[in-house]
Amino acid sequence: MHIPCFHRLLLLFLLAIHEMLASAQLFSISNLPTQRQLPVANIHCILQDSEGYMWYGTTGGGLCRDDGYQIVTFGKHLVTALPDNNVTCLAEDPNGGICVGTHHGLYRVDKTSYRMLRLLDDCKVSALSSDRKGNLWVAIGSKVLRLSTDGKIRRAYTLRWKGKDASVTSFSHNDSGSLYVSVWQGGIFRYDVAKDYWKPCLWHYGYPPVKICDSPNGFFVGTWGGGIVSYDPHTGHTTPQPATMGGEQKQQVLDILRDSRQGIYWVTTMDDLFAYKKVGGRLQSLSLGGLLPDYRKILDQLEEDRDGNVWVAGFMPSTFIISNNLANTRRFEVEGVRTLTHYPLLADRVVADGDHYWIWQGRYGLTLYTPASGRVMDAGGMRFARCIEKRQGAPGIFAASGNTLYRLTATGSVPRFEKLISVDDEITCVCPSVANEVFVATRSAVYRYGELGGALVRVARCSAPVVDMVASSGGIPYYIVDGQGVFANGRKLSASIDFSALALDDKGTLWLANRQGEVMILREGQLHKDALASDEHGGYVKSMKIDGQGHLWVLTDQRVKEYNPQTRSLRVIRADDPFVNVNYFYYLSLADGGEMVVAGAGAFCCMPSQASLNHAEGEGRAPIVTSVDMGDTVCLVGRAMRTIVVPAHVSDLTVHLSTLDHLNASRITYAYCLKGSEAGWTYLPQGTNEVRLSNLSAGSHELLVKATDRYGCWGKETVCLIINHQQYWWATWWARMLFVVVGLALAYAVYVLGRRIRMLRLLQQKRKEIVLTQVELRPDELMASKIDKAFLQRAVDAVEQHLLDSDYNVERFSKDMCMSRMNLYRKMQSLTGLTPSDFLRDIRLKKAAQILEAHPEASVNEVAAKVGFATPSYFSKCFKQKFGVLPSAYGKKGAHL
Repeated sequence: MHIPCFHRLLLLFLLAIHEMLASAQLFSISNLPTQRQLPVANIHCILQDSEGYMWYGTTGGGLCRDDGYQIVTFGKHLVTALPDNNVTCLAEDPNGGICVGTHHGLYRVDKTSYRMLRLLDDCKVSALSSDRKGNLWVAIGSKVLRLSTDGKIRRAYTLRWKGKDASVTSFSHNDSGSLYVSVWQGGIFRYDVAKDYWKPCLWHYGYPPVKICDSPNGFFVGTWGGGIVSYDPHTGHTTPQPATMGGEQKQQVLDILRDSRQGIYWVTTMDDLFAYKKVGGRLQSLSLGGLLPDYRKILDQLEEDRDGNVWVAGFMPSTFIISNNLANTRRFEVEGVRTLTHYPLLADRVVADGDHYWIWQGRYGLTLYTPASGRVMDAGGMRFARCIEKRQGAPGIFAASGNTLYRLTATGSVPRFEKLISVDDEITCVCPSVANEVFVATRSAVYRYGELGGALVRVARCSAPVVDMVASSGGIPYYIVDGQGVFANGRKLSASIDFSALALDDKGTLWLANRQGEVMILREGQLHKDALASDEHGGYVKSMKIDGQGHLWVLTDQRVKEYNPQTRSLRVIRADDPFVNVNYFYYLSLADGGEMVVAGAGAFCCMPSQASLNHAEGEGRAPIVTSVDMGDTVCLVGRAMRTIVVPAHVSDLTVHLSTLDHLNASRITYAYCLKGSEAGWTYLPQGTNEVRLSNLSAGSHELLVKATDRYGCWGKETVCLIINHQQYWWATWWARMLFVVVGLALAYAVYVLGRRIRMLRLLQQKRKEIVLTQVELRPDELMASKIDKAFLQRAVDAVEQHLLDSDYNVERFSKDMCMSRMNLYRKMQSLTGLTPSDFLRDIRLKKAAQILEAHPEASVNEVAAKVGFATPSYFSKCFKQKFGVLPSAYGKKGAHL
């Protein structure tokens, strides 16, 4: 068949546009989620280690570790310090340590303790790599060093190209493990393991190599000024790739990476990012479809993570990530709508109908869109209301215009209209049912209508407009009456609650949602809230649908949830997700092929159900503890560390978790449990990774942690972290034992001291007393010398001679003893421990006791007068102090004994 030239050109143009759009939908661009936490805005090099942490080397900001939630910086002025803030390259050594090349040396982060170790001083490291045999390779100018795992230099090599020292720009490995280096202003060297020698490879191309990229059946080499060439290291043959040519800066390659998922070659050059696909041995350009800003860019090194995402270090724009469209979401902006309506797509309703889509917009009305041609046709505009619904098992849709129901079909790209019925009031809701029946709701009633000549039958009356309606497989309509609750065939099923949407699954389970984001199940007349299906932010639920796999889709303004009630797994689709990218969501409709059509402002998307939600256990990674905040101290948790020691003075701590799924960190849900606690599992809000423990008691605690994957499926592994909360020193067992020993020692010391005091008191009492046997004074008991005995006897005699004289005092006593009062005081004190006045009183009292023993019937007055006391009362007082009893009782029945 002859095709006119104009038509052929048009066809080729449409095919090119389709190919460009298809390739564009393969990828999406995401900004670095933790960009704001960086010490400087720009990243020079990126590394993902074997655990999954992302490491960033910056110029001026030092080294950064990113767990998806928090960035930890190893800078010049920090405790875990990197002495040089200018990082040139990164590599992971065979032991899992992070090796950091800088302008002034080589350093290593020991990930078991996060200590920074210095390996090499005073050198600018240009490239790093490690091999399978445990060697760390370091490039410093024209020298290559081979280091052992402990950082010791095993051997140094000097690379010379055509007799001149050649500076190394990069290391590269091929699939067989061979190690290559490219050198500036030179060519390529390969390391000969058997000879321990760097062997020059043939290089005839006129531009120096920058980066070698392994490829099936050879290499692709990025060059400085010559674009990319295919390269055979055995023959030195190079073949320039035309797709990589086109301007000086495009041909100045900075880095090249082949991703492991699709085999696409990603290339950063002096002014842009390019993607190529190998077809027939040659590279062909892939359009990025406007994913990047349209200006000359300043980009740097590339890194592929373990999920196949490509990370692009950049200065302008800042670092970003290129992701694959794993969810197979198809996005349609429908540029023809802008041409027709002069507005971007603002789709209140989108209904899939074979190869067409019926779109209703509030500012224009109904249109028909055909993606194959990109054509948008007016389909009645504002003549029809927004309540459009797909016919079951047949092409076309139902649409309402006032009180009239129409059937619309598409012939080619042209809409066709067919009037079906008219009712008494304005139609507010349409719901197709089985056997070519359709339910039509108005402001005052619900009707059933059969397409095949059936009569219009009123099912029920309503006191308010119907908001939403579904039909069961048995042909029973369930509908929400505005502000009145939910009904079925005219029978009220719930209280008068202001529901906003409903859905019915194949098992007859009725799901209801309100304007506060709560999703409920109606069971036996009772409403039961499902917290996982509900919107945790309280968003107004606009629409709900059940797909072919039994998943419940819940749409709010900013989020769409796909939820499997059987496995209680879910995924959350956000309006700003890369493959969605709408301002807000409007409505859900189910296409015949099982896809969910999500209408939004800016585009509509077709999303298949996620089969991964059918698994009770997720395929995600086990959570890890990345750090623990203890007051003002941050403890980085090292590799395989399962025990944390918490000082006694810290009672509150924050445990940071991660699954190291950086691009989906906000979709991960964590739960934790303190083993032995009655509280059970505590579920954190989605995207929250901090476990806060308050008033933690001293001792050992086991913290159990689990997490979902990016789709909301709970992982198989539960991680256990042991927290040893130390006691204060005075609360430890050895301190308590010490306190007991010290207490016993003090008690014994008090006992000994008390005993000595009592002995001293007894001794003092003995020294005070002059013991008289049978009231006769016996100076020999005073244990004095003969002179002292004579002195004491003379003193006793002097007192006894004046016993009846109450005026006999110390003055007269000293004269009788031929001594001054002072000398008498000293003498009496030294011999008896008594003052002269006490001695006089003591002799008088003992004489009184002698009289009372001999004459118990003697009166107190009489005895007081005989021993020289002026008053009986004073005598009685002194007598009781001396002998413990009154004089009147002393002589009675041996009271003095």
